Amino acid sequence: MGFARRSTLAVGSVVALLTSSAAVTLAAGAEPGDCPAVAIVGARGSAESVTTANRGMGTNTDYFADGLERELRARHGSGLSIANLPVTHSPTAAGVLTPTRSELTALADPARRAAAMDRYETERLGAYSRSVDAGVSSAVDQMVGLHTRCPGATFVLAGYSQGAMVLHRALARLADDGRTALLDRVTAAVLVADGDRVGQTAATRLGTALPGAQGVRTVLQPPGRDVAAAPRVFDLCLTRDVGCDFDPVRLLQRGVSPSLSALKEATAVHTGTGYRPLLLQTAREIAASIQVGPTPTPTTTTPTTTTSPTTTPPTTTSPTTTSPTTTSPTTTTSPTTTTSPTTTTPTTTSSPTTTSPTTTSPTTTSPTTTSPTTTPPPANGAALAAFRAARADSAAGRGPLDVVVVGDSVAEGRDVGKGNRWVDKLLGLLRQRYQPAGVAGGEGYVPAYYAAGGMVDRFTLAGASTLGSQYGLGMRANHMPSGAGNSMTTSFTGTSFELHYASSLNTGTITVSVDGGPGTPVATAGGGSTPSDGGSWTSPALPRGTHTVTLTNTSGRTVLVEGISVYDGDEAAGVRLWEAAHSGWQAEDYANRPTAAQHGQAVAHAAPHLVVVALGYNDVVAGFTAAQFRDYLTATIGHLRSPEVGPDPSVLIVGYPPRTDVPAAAWQAYVQTMADVAAAQGHAFADLSALPDFGMSADRVHPTAAGHTQLAEAIDRFLAAA
Repeated sequence: MGFARRSTLAVGSVVALLTSSAAVTLAAGAEPGDCPAVAIVGARGSAESVTTANRGMGTNTDYFADGLERELRARHGSGLSIANLPVTHSPTAAGVLTPTRSELTALADPARRAAAMDRYETERLGAYSRSVDAGVSSAVDQMVGLHTRCPGATFVLAGYSQGAMVLHRALARLADDGRTALLDRVTAAVLVADGDRVGQTAATRLGTALPGAQGVRTVLQPPGRDVAAAPRVFDLCLTRDVGCDFDPVRLLQRGVSPSLSALKEATAVHTGTGYRPLLLQTAREIAASIQVGPTPTPTTTTPTTTTSPTTTPPTTTSPTTTSPTTTSPTTTTSPTTTTSPTTTTPTTTSSPTTTSPTTTSPTTTSPTTTSPTTTPPPANGAALAAFRAARADSAAGRGPLDVVVVGDSVAEGRDVGKGNRWVDKLLGLLRQRYQPAGVAGGEGYVPAYYAAGGMVDRFTLAGASTLGSQYGLGMRANHMPSGAGNSMTTSFTGTSFELHYASSLNTGTITVSVDGGPGTPVATAGGGSTPSDGGSWTSPALPRGTHTVTLTNTSGRTVLVEGISVYDGDEAAGVRLWEAAHSGWQAEDYANRPTAAQHGQAVAHAAPHLVVVALGYNDVVAGFTAAQFRDYLTATIGHLRSPEVGPDPSVLIVGYPPRTDVPAAAWQAYVQTMADVAAAQGHAFADLSALPDFGMSADRVHPTAAGHTQLAEAIDRFLAAA
């Protein structure tokens, strides 16, 4: 996902997706300097940085735009000209909107609300709103400029958080200004976590939020303004999102997870990755509504005209010479996208439910007649040879047994917390079997942050930071900018630790201080201009006990801190577990994200003897077919066993019990796909889909603590039998 895949027309980010149910005719390939067939207009959220990795669109919009591009190219060929039009704006940090507890108390009290609202508007909301208004002007000017030059280009808008508010209001301003010709070229819009969301809306709603949920600005400055019926707008909102489901009374309460306040939990929902399945679903629907036609060519109308051009898009000037060489995808890695509807009439594919792999079984109960709960490993044990050799070495004190777990919110521990996750319980069970005598063993890998709700971050951040999803195990790193006071601190019990970071020519220096002692500078610069994973620094031996480590950026450049791994006497031998999960992620993420190869580097640094891959829950709910999932899973494992990983680790694919909010047959097809991939590539496969009386939580997706125990015990039994 580099710049070569799409041309970028401006600097900015995408935060909302706008979609139309009507079929819109697009142009085939255009010369790089000519008009694009599709322009993706994006506005980033205030917490999203502008980077080359996201093409200035922010993480969420880049994720959507990449999915939309793959779908469009699968339908219309790699020559389709697609351009980015990131909104050029400087959003005010979202933290300015976060009320203190005393402010929340006043806002929730009808008798004190008016006075509290006056103060809140003056001190907080006013600055934020002015930032949104500036973004609206920028978005309108950029869209009008492109439309004036290329009246036949089709627009897709995408915005997240403050960017969603920008595009929400940009649509309103275009309507107020009478720019109907431009609005007619907007296929659709998706507004993600929109702070201007209203209770009753003309938008198509996706997500778990109740219909009456309202955005933060709508609640505090009622009544708000709804979007128009056309172009079609997709409104994406998750329950308890602080941006689009704002409720000051609820925010005073405790969260669903006992370890989190409702405010922190709502913020975690807002900044997490839970929107990704909805983004892909919407991208498929938008792509299905678009039909290729003649290439639009630039008009000679001057861009200074105050009214939209009224001339119709040219239909006889389609260049037939070339398809654009600068916009062809360099990573059209997903041939499985061709299994999506290809050339069917767009209006028949507007329902997102058509993407479900199966519709034959309405039941959502766990199957009771599937294969054994732990499929025996191959008789010759070849699939787990590396694991078997390492467990023997560990038990004898000759070396370590390193296990990496790649997964989603289940593996990361959504809602159950550290210590209750199956990965933590599995570590304990493996240590009971294979830990050498006298070795306590450290807690293992501690990432810069957790993406899963209910997981309390181990690091306390000070100063400025950007929590990114590109580098480190599970792609969770702190992009810590230069500047006084920018640091992160954590405490642990052990005898040493290892600092992990990504490096490039442009990264700076991390100063490491242990227990308040003098700092040790660690220079992270190295390699090329593109960051690579695998950088590390190991502390000297420490007396066994509790220690505090502070990591400070003491350079004039950004540093990419991934986390630390904690040792407690197991530096040379013992069982060590490296959790590399990311809440909300799919096999498609680990296969196709721009830093998927770097994730393989991070795994390589752990030198695992066993890699456990537990994915599929988010792929199946996103509507990927079993064939698509097969290719994503295969590509994911390919990254994890790349030549850079060194000696091939054993791979264990785990098939979870079915999530009960999707048809049972759909999950059964996925489990069979996992078995097929394992058989074809010589990996082990543990089928846990029929665990009896499995402990599933009320959300029908995430296991309870008891369910996590069941998973750990089943995997331990499977490995012990190898």
